[in-house]
This record gives sequence, structure tokens and C-alpha cells, in this order.
Amino acid sequence: MKHTRQDLKIMQGWSLERKIRVTQTRIMEWYMRYDGQVFISFSGGKDSTVLLDLARRVYPDIPAVYVDTGLEYPELRDFVKTKDNVIWLRPRYPFTQILEKYGYPIISKEVSDVINGARKGQPYRLARLNGELLDKNGKKVDLQLRELQIPSGRSLQDFGKVLLPHRKSAAEQI
Repeated sequence: MKHTRQDLKIMQGWSLERKIRVTQTRIMEWYMRYDGQVFISFSGGKDSTVLLDLARRVYPDIPAVYVDTGLEYPELRDFVKTKDNVIWLRPRYPFTQILEKYGYPIISKEVSDVINGARKGQPYRLARLNGELLDKNGKKVDLQLRELQIPSGRSLQDFGKVLLPHRKSAAEQI
């Protein structure tokens, strides 16, 4: 289901009780659609902890899956251990091996968005990729690369080439 910005603004104004009811209704629809053959992806963070709690209020035996990449804090692992019915998974390859083979991940969602848009030929994104920023009228504006944590003398394109040697699916990267 696709929501408009107006829809999202309205939903933000709902009471907490209504947000919980709507979320649990979605959980039940999801659970029934897949005949109960579902799980909660559980990172141990605040968002997935809330989702797990809401789902287990409706379906107490729903399993959770936690992926231990080896990069998590010990306190986080200890917290995950306090939850029942959690399946622990480990990636096939250690993170260091992934970095050596594929390079570092995109440094932010903003940079990822720019690169994705540039690949689709969006003029605004192409300009940003080349170190330029266009205003609403298409006029060039200086881009503050410092805000994106790009070293002086480098462009987003330079960083993109370093970060994205080639495209692989998420399944191939693990």
C-alpha cells in the first residue's frame, strides 16, 4: 500500500493506541497471508524490539531471526539472548572479507539516493554526482561536500567508483 505525504501527516497525528491497533492489524494480515510461515527480523535495536513486542502480543509464538555479523556490541547480544524463540544466524563470510571483495558500503542514504538517481538519468542527481547542486530553476549551486563527509578534492563520483566497483545482489554479497 502506497501512502501520500498527506496520509503520513494524518497518521502521525493518530493516538498511540490507534497506531498500535493499525500496526497489529497489519501484522495479522501479513501473518494470515503467509499462513503463519513468518518471522520477525530482529536486530535488537529499539524499532525491531517494539515490532517484536507488538507481533508477540498477537502471536506469542512468532519466531524472531537475529543476524550476528560479529560487529555487534556484547551488550546488544546479551539483550537479544533475553528474548525467547530467537533464531541466530551468522553470515557465510566475515565482514572484513566482504569489504576486501566489494569495498565499503555507501556512506549514507543520501549518497545512495544520489547514485541511484544518477543511474536512472535524473538530471538533478547527475549534477550532484558530478559535485554540482541545481536549484529549482536548474541553476548551479555550490555543493558542500564537507556535509557529506567527502574529503576535499574528491567528488561523489570518485567516491561512488571506490564504493561501487560493481553491482551485486544482497544475497551474493553475504
